[in-house]
Amino acid sequence: TSTKENTEKSIAAEYRLLHEDGHNVAVSGRYIKNSFYDNTFTSRISGGYRLSPNFKAHTSFGTATKSPTISEYFGYSGYSIANFELKSEKSRGGDIGLLIETTDRQHSLDITYFARNVKDLISDQIVSCITPTWCTYQAQNTSGTSHIRGVEIAYSGQLNDKLNAYANYTYTAAKDSSGLQLIRRPKHVANGGLAYKITEHWGSDVNISYVGKRVDDNKHRYQMPSYTLVNLGVNYQLSKNLNIYANLNNVFDRKYESTVRYGQDGRNVYVGLKGSF
Repeated sequence: TSTKENTEKSIAAEYRLLHEDGHNVAVSGRYIKNSFYDNTFTSRISGGYRLSPNFKAHTSFGTATKSPTISEYFGYSGYSIANFELKSEKSRGGDIGLLIETTDRQHSLDITYFARNVKDLISDQIVSCITPTWCTYQAQNTSGTSHIRGVEIAYSGQLNDKLNAYANYTYTAAKDSSGLQLIRRPKHVANGGLAYKITEHWGSDVNISYVGKRVDDNKHRYQMPSYTLVNLGVNYQLSKNLNIYANLNNVFDRKYESTVRYGQDGRNVYVGLKGSF
């Protein structure tokens, strides 16, 4: 039996400049020393400029690195095998967008374009199959550079003193170096919801989430169907710092898989206590 140990140390710094007119700039950097992988330096610069009381432009650009997880590197018994040749992912990318707000700040609409290039993207690959549904995987680096592009639209609004609404939609085009769609990355994802304050202490909310069609399994390229989930919630403010809540998730008991061959929960209820200090 062999033993491997991975030690990672890092140091980071960030500088922020905020202007009274709503402009802002932030610059940050991080140096990472890793006993398994190459030492790296990542950085990010972002900023926003208030064009007018109702419009603000924003942008960011940065680099990043992602080391393999323990299960990707060592494998997971009965599911995947180890890959001691894995490299860290390295990426660079950015975004540019426009925030539109009403004068009273009760409603906002944010439209953002984003792009990211990832070198040596880590993805599961089938090594062997005992049956069509019983296969062994191995995490491997995708050759070349993968390209991820997309647009995100997000709305937030206070409809009145008791009712708040939000909605967001993301379109993502994610392809590897050969132009093949990356697995488990739907092109279309959308969410929307309402939160209603029933009384001073009672609150409720409803949420609808949509996940579009996507591809899974790099060997068989299964076409996964889209699905829509509806969730309901209610909460009660016991005190200033204590809130009790109950959520009814997947109200219509939708049968779906986020990953091929792994079914998700049907209709379920969560009850919890949330504290803040």
